[in-house]
Amino acid sequence: MKIIGGIILFNPDIYRLKENVNSILPQVDKLYMIDNCSSNIEEIERAFKGLRNITIVNNIRNFGVAKGLNQIMEIAKTQGADWVLTLDQDSICPNDLIVKSSRYIEKRNIGIICPKIIDTKINVLLTEPNKDIDYEFVNRCITSASLTNVEIWNEIGFFNDELFIDYVDFDYCARLFINNYKILRMNDVALSHQLGDSKIKKLFFKEIRVTNHSAFRKYFIARNITYYIRKYRKVMNVKLEYLRLIKVLTLAILFESNKKEKIKNYFKGILHGLKMDLKND
Repeated sequence: MKIIGGIILFNPDIYRLKENVNSILPQVDKLYMIDNCSSNIEEIERAFKGLRNITIVNNIRNFGVAKGLNQIMEIAKTQGADWVLTLDQDSICPNDLIVKSSRYIEKRNIGIICPKIIDTKINVLLTEPNKDIDYEFVNRCITSASLTNVEIWNEIGFFNDELFIDYVDFDYCARLFINNYKILRMNDVALSHQLGDSKIKKLFFKEIRVTNHSAFRKYFIARNITYYIRKYRKVMNVKLEYLRLIKVLTLAILFESNKKEKIKNYFKGILHGLKMDLKND
């Protein structure tokens, strides 16, 4: 069983990236880092110079997360890898992630094996697992620390380049579901992950997680949620996506800085999401 790792880079924090690499490098056969034209690429290359099991692929511009993921998967296919562990640049994997994931590799129709997620900025569990069982099947997961089956990826179609960032993972998960493949979440394995610049705020005596994503990201979040709703409303339960659209705007108005630009990009994103072409999906 051959497993390679892949990290998509864009202006990463070098110290945290080193932590990320040190945690995963002993667990995979080879690690590929796809750099989307980072301004600190020379620093990245110096940090990992001389490590034989690491290859850095330099893109000529920022192609986004989806294309980077497809680059990694294509490399894996070419090299005869069975699974790819995809990672965000700021996620820290447990040292036994692959060992524990390997318990489920032989199960039938598994498209992705993933851990539960902890947002280290606020020390909050983002996914609420069933504590009484070691694993459960879920409808979706984030890209980071997901062990993705190469053969199934090749069968159902690639990550959607048009999405660029945000909901790239959820779009892929929906297509797994439609094609009768499963996502297995391990409830005894946790990934340390940073989601935006998360902070806890209080609203009517209730604690709310505010991600503080940039205006740039607000555009893609709004656009791609709108696209997702249009694309999957007949086959998936998209009620929560409508609620998330409302929540993104509400929290930006109440708690975040740069409100005017974020609100402008939010509505621009929705408008563009309504116009995106679905005919080839």
